[in-house]
Amino acid sequence: MNAAYNNTGPSRTNSAYNSVDKIILCATSLHHRRYVEDIIHVIGLPIGAHVRLRYRKPYVDQAYWDMLNAGTLSNNFKALVAVSGLNSHGAPSIIPLRKGSIVSARCDGDLATVDISLEEYIFTTSPGSSFLDSLSVIAKNLPNAKNNTALYLQPLSTSPKGLSANSTVKGWERVAAAFFEIDNPTSDKHTDSLVPFLYHIRKPSDTVTKKLKKLGQLFIKMGDKFDMEFHTIARPTTNAIRNPLGEIVVDLSHPAASFISSRRVRVDSSRDVKTLGLTTTPLFSNADGHLSIRTNIFQYEKSDPTSVSESLIPASKRIEITLARYDFPLRVGGIRPVLASALIAGAAALSVYKFTTQGELKGQDALIPAVIFILTFFGLTLGIIKK
Repeated sequence: MNAAYNNTGPSRTNSAYNSVDKIILCATSLHHRRYVEDIIHVIGLPIGAHVRLRYRKPYVDQAYWDMLNAGTLSNNFKALVAVSGLNSHGAPSIIPLRKGSIVSARCDGDLATVDISLEEYIFTTSPGSSFLDSLSVIAKNLPNAKNNTALYLQPLSTSPKGLSANSTVKGWERVAAAFFEIDNPTSDKHTDSLVPFLYHIRKPSDTVTKKLKKLGQLFIKMGDKFDMEFHTIARPTTNAIRNPLGEIVVDLSHPAASFISSRRVRVDSSRDVKTLGLTTTPLFSNADGHLSIRTNIFQYEKSDPTSVSESLIPASKRIEITLARYDFPLRVGGIRPVLASALIAGAAALSVYKFTTQGELKGQDALIPAVIFILTFFGLTLGIIKK
């Protein structure tokens, strides 16, 4: 059974970074659709999930680029993922989103790729403080609305001050609220209503999280039930939500797992939570597949589906657009399939075992049962592999 996550300890808000941490700023923006997808993943995915950020050479600090090219970068760097844009007053702003551990980083031609294992949500300790001002002291050439040669990927000289970290829904709500200040209808005509809602997947059990951090893979034991708790939050508005803003769709491609609940999370309120459940079937070997999470938004023929004056709009009069998609590698198995195969092979071996002479045990008596055991065991484990 998927263990329930205890919210008591991790719900505490702590300092985001230690003074000895080596930190890489991984900034992004809302200028391109790919960046918007990255932001949705960074904000929504659970602790341990791996995300990949990409940067072209002009936007990478030269010293850091040389380290990537030389392959001398160690894995003890921490990531600070942030997004730049314009706030509701039209002023340049940068908000922190999440911290993480850099799993790998490299250069591929003119492109730098950084793989990050996500950790806690981060936000400014004082609500009125400016993260951009404090970041400007320890970084150089930060992105803003007028700077086309900014450095989006760069090491920070010291740990940033005034940042707090929280791994729970409380931290996600703080980050979501700050993000909606950047992605707002009055900031820039190119970023109007790009993300009408955000989601958050609650941290799974410690066993699942451990595998997720190490491999970026969801791992479920054979016979276990796995729950995914989705929280959703809509962009703040003074109007009532009369029609759905969109939905989170979970697709499953796996020979040994299936849904025991709806696979859709409809976003039709300002704040909601829903649990999606998976169950697994008996196996004789580990089986691999994937679980996909799609963020779909609805566009209606009428301009404002959230307006109180709008009537309910049927599904035939809306367009569904996939804004983001993330694929989790999914493995079902563990030690139980091996034990099941061994028990069946042992039963087959015992069924052909007999003494040559009553009361005596000789090596030749075990030869045929041993061959039967080996053939049955490997026949079960190797003959039913599905990937």
